[in-house]
Amino acid sequence: MASILSGNQYQQTNPQENNPIAGINNIINQILNSVNPQNTFQQILQQSSDAKNAMQLINQYGNGDPKQAFINYMNSTGKQNLGKEILQRFGIN
Repeated sequence: MASILSGNQYQQTNPQENNPIAGINNIINQILNSVNPQNTFQQILQQSSDAKNAMQLINQYGNGDPKQAFINYMNSTGKQNLGKEILQRFGIN
């Protein structure tokens, strides 16, 4: 898989690459395994409009807390039960 930081196009040749959770884990590993995780995170936000939009939603709905943002967003759309089910399914309490 191409690195999000390399600028290479993402090519889906492996069915596992279609898994958004695997993609998120890869980005997390890039950040955590980098020499400067904060700088790497900022580069990702600058280079990816999806990441930038996600961070804006996290700040808007959760004041920087992704879990709280998810809960608040699901509550605002009237889908709090679905939100709780998703959190439980992923083992997030």
